[in-house]
Amino acid sequence: MTDARLPERLLNDYRVNSLAAEVWRSYTHSLMFAVSNRTDGHLTRAHLPMIPMFRPGDENILVQSGLWIDQGEGWWIDRFDLDQTTKIQLEAVDRKRVMDRERKRREREREKTRAERENVCGLPDRTVTRDVQRDNTVAMSPGNLPPRNLRIAPATWENGPEFDVTRDIRRDIKGQDRTGQDKKGEVCSMNEAHPDDAALFGWRDAG
Repeated sequence: MTDARLPERLLNDYRVNSLAAEVWRSYTHSLMFAVSNRTDGHLTRAHLPMIPMFRPGDENILVQSGLWIDQGEGWWIDRFDLDQTTKIQLEAVDRKRVMDRERKRREREREKTRAERENVCGLPDRTVTRDVQRDNTVAMSPGNLPPRNLRIAPATWENGPEFDVTRDIRRDIKGQDRTGQDKKGEVCSMNEAHPDDAALFGWRDAG
């Protein structure tokens, strides 16, 4: 929407304060006409009948007051380029509006395509473009699950036993295998277990 501005300084402008109500109406309507038609403040005699409620003859009063400047074949509204939006500025706003509308259209198309791919494949679409953020989530499909035989070592503590995830044996703090420790795949009976194991795992003698 194009609008005309009435700066606060007009309240104290002697040229404006000296106008009659009808001339003030002609002046403000000429501002709105010039902005909406992008004349950059230039008006011709052919424009005057087109300005709503412009009273014939008021152009002479506006020139005498200094609010309009006589240019021979027409007039120019004083300080128009400082107070109002120019044609170049309005055209820039129009171009930005078109670009924003096109960007929104592309975003809607991408969202629609992404939704269709998810419906067909059952997996999120990870197409990354400049206008969207990358999806860093990982789908927990069978191919992404960890192997069932993966052993995760428990947290170690100071001066306590630690476990080697590559072997089913317990190591001491120095990392050396204890003498008599069963290797991976061997069976260790309760009688052969290390005395520390009972305290560590809370074993009790069933006999």
